[in-house]
Amino acid sequence: MTEYGLFDWDNTLHSGYTIFSLASFFKDEGLITNSTTKFMNRELGLYKESLITHDELAVSVNSIFASALRDIPYKIYCSKIVEYCETHDVKKIFPFTRTALDYCRKQKIDIIVITGSPYEVILYYKEILSINEIYAFCLMRENGLINGNVGSNYGYDKHKVVSEIISQKRKLPILAFGDSMSDMPLFEYSRLKILVGERIAAMKQEQFLYLPTR
Repeated sequence: MTEYGLFDWDNTLHSGYTIFSLASFFKDEGLITNSTTKFMNRELGLYKESLITHDELAVSVNSIFASALRDIPYKIYCSKIVEYCETHDVKKIFPFTRTALDYCRKQKIDIIVITGSPYEVILYYKEILSINEIYAFCLMRENGLINGNVGSNYGYDKHKVVSEIISQKRKLPILAFGDSMSDMPLFEYSRLKILVGERIAAMKQEQFLYLPTR
């Protein structure tokens, strides 16, 4: 049976929080208002001041983003995401990302991305980076329009989806890449644990391999 690895996206394979840079792009394109990005940035400020957790940030920001896109045609949303990826986002992929994922592909390790970033952004990279499965943030739609609600959000409570994947695969992941405490569910059952970026004091240092981003 094929081995598999679990990968966070933002600040792990990709520099920064996708949804914030995407919101800024959408604001410039006239899809959302300036007040939306202000509300989102306020939540990010609270997180940086340790006033809310990463999970709370993932819930609140994605809800604000979804609500702001109410009644936008889904086809327009998708076309703008492709434009965003081609003109803005592709440069945010870390230099080591392609090397790491190419190695996984050559070793026949399936790549499973678990993230609160928009599904359509990760889908853009599916073939480029040989991603096998995507668990991401999806918007609910009705009659071809975004209805303002969140359909799925895998940016928080990752224990649940990891348990589902393990049950489905009937084996534990061989490796995991993450950058924060919210990725502990990815690391918990993985043989090889790779922490991207800065060391985190709350994590047992001896359990991790470290991959600096600068």
